[in-house]
This record gives sequence, C-alpha cells and structure tokens, in this order.
Amino acid sequence: MVKLFVEGGGDSNSLKTECRRGFTSFISKAGITRKPRIVACGSRRNAYESFCTEIANGGDALLCKKGPYGKGAHSFGLLAQINPDPVLIASPWAKRLVDALKSR
Repeated sequence: MVKLFVEGGGDSNSLKTECRRGFTSFISKAGITRKPRIVACGSRRNAYESFCTEIANGGDALLCKKGPYGKGAHSFGLLAQINPDPVLIASPWAKRLVDALKSR
C-alpha cells in the first residue's frame, strides 16, 4: 500500500485525525479505489523527512505539499466536502496527486 505523506494536522492528534479524514474523503470522491495510507505529518519539514525515510527504506510513497493558504481544522473539513472534479481542473498539483494515486 502506498503511503501519502501530507503537510498538515499540526501537532495535535485531533487535528491530524481531521487532516487524514479530509484527505481520505477527497481521495474517495476523486474515484481512487486503492486508497493510500494517509500520514499527516504536521510541518513541511516533517512531511519531507518522513517521505525520504520511507523511500530510503524501500517503501512506496508520495509526498503531498500544500501551497500557501490559511491553516486550521476547518480546512480539512472543507477538503472532505468539496467536489474534486473542479479542483482537478483548476489545480495541476491536485491532478498530479490523483493521477499518481490512480497509477499505483
């Protein structure tokens, strides 16, 4: 199973849970049937280092970095509610992520 290392979730378990829930819902709505294991890493540095460690250990991993926008628990709730189709059209990063997940 591929692991998807994502920025977000801060340092609290509850926020990391919301982050994973939002990404899981978005990925499901985007039509991904073989769901990755979502790893909410908090900071960009933690996400990158965790991703590099997984790759170095021979794991199957993707890194999802977010662009600049406001942080908070509400952002993961929004992620869980949005229709991925317009996002995939508007965001090459989201499309690349979904395409990479579908190809695994």
